[in-house]
Amino acid sequence: MAKKVSAKRAAVAGRAETAPRPVPQRPVSLDVVIGQKRAVDVLRSALSGQRVHHAWIFTGPPGVGKFTAACGFAAELLADRGENRQATTEQLKNGAHPDLHVIVKEMAEQSRKDTVRKSKQTAIAKEVADEFLIEPAARSRVVESDSPAAKVFIVDEAELLNHFSQNAVLKLLEEPPAGTIIILVTTDEHRLLATVRSRCQRVAFSPLDSTALQVWLSSSGLELDGPERDWLLAYAGGAPGQIMSAHKAGLFTWHTKLDKMLTALGAGQADGCTGLGPAMAALVEERAKAVQEENEKASKETANRQWCRRMLAFVAERLRRQMIGAARGGPSQSSRAAAMAAALDAVSVAERQLDSNVRYDNVLDNLVAQIASGRAGLALMPAH
Repeated sequence: MAKKVSAKRAAVAGRAETAPRPVPQRPVSLDVVIGQKRAVDVLRSALSGQRVHHAWIFTGPPGVGKFTAACGFAAELLADRGENRQATTEQLKNGAHPDLHVIVKEMAEQSRKDTVRKSKQTAIAKEVADEFLIEPAARSRVVESDSPAAKVFIVDEAELLNHFSQNAVLKLLEEPPAGTIIILVTTDEHRLLATVRSRCQRVAFSPLDSTALQVWLSSSGLELDGPERDWLLAYAGGAPGQIMSAHKAGLFTWHTKLDKMLTALGAGQADGCTGLGPAMAALVEERAKAVQEENEKASKETANRQWCRRMLAFVAERLRRQMIGAARGGPSQSSRAAAMAAALDAVSVAERQLDSNVRYDNVLDNLVAQIASGRAGLALMPAH
């Protein structure tokens, strides 16, 4: 089991992270999954059968409930159906069940190998897959109980498994130990090897409709004022996890501080967008400084790059939504759609520059300059 749980895991219970608490509670049933009836019906049908398939792919957009469903499914698979049900339920709720293994890229920090601990953690390396998935799968279950499964492994962001990791996982999928269930959670199933996909049962998740999203929001524990609430709902695109992440990151503040300048940039109003690059850089540095204040061992450079990537994703998300809207507008909007596609290309260039160790403030300045070059009428962010 992972000893360190990321912020993403903290959002699983459907409410904002409050600090400090030792271990965030996890779902113990599929009943907590909102707005994914088709997916839940598939999983309920599997649970009602005599034998559950040993390998699954939960696929869909970010933040729509895939990981929550994986935890709920795993909990029902590991729940003791006899007299020890309450005890196992408490273990599962507290993330302490020794036969539920959640694998994320950050587990490299816990590796027994020094080189792995010092890695950049941009992928799930073979060493991580070996240590936290392949080897534990070969061991006997820890808890003897009357449960449908002996062990469950959830690989979050499974698309980050590199080629060597996937081949190692493939061998496990071909010859799984009895009672072992593996769930690959991914936003991009096509990055998984075809041979891996062919051995898994696929469950698709989709964005929540407005009714389901309102149900989720009312039970989330988030206290949002009208403008932020409306903006988050529009920004999230039917993904509760995106709302949680954006709220925690304070993206509405970014929106309110940058909206006018970005709109001016798109309209070709040079005076209105003066200082946009430095303004974005200041917001990035503000977030990075907060990271350092929370963790004195945190690298300033790493934090700056992390939040610069978030800024680039923030801008790109709005570009994508507007490009889709323009494309739906037909031929009359084709030039607008093309301009936004070009701006998205500029964001991709900025991401590569950041990966090449270009200073984050220079990256943002360059991005503004690229978008400003002959793209009049391009609005980067909606007003709501």
